[in-house]
Amino acid sequence: MMKILLIVLFFLYRLLLELVYFFGYPLLWLFLGCLNYRQALSVGKGETDILVHAASVGEINALVSLIKALVAAGHKVGINTITVTGRERAPSPFFLI
Repeated sequence: MMKILLIVLFFLYRLLLELVYFFGYPLLWLFLGCLNYRQALSVGKGETDILVHAASVGEINALVSLIKALVAAGHKVGINTITVTGRERAPSPFFLI
């Protein structure tokens, strides 16, 4: 009897998690759009040869010399960040070569 109860509770737990993800993800996407985070998570338009992911402004600053060298070598570099401030900082040092 206890084993059946645990199986039912586990099933209900999994069902609840699926419902939270199913209904919560669109709401989270709308909320992130209001805070301009969707732009930070996108790579940008156009094709890139190399995609560089930097989570924050500190990682962007650490990659400045690498990305400048890649751009100088003729590569199209795409920059993906997690934070809005990282996204704002990303293009500034790389296109002023």
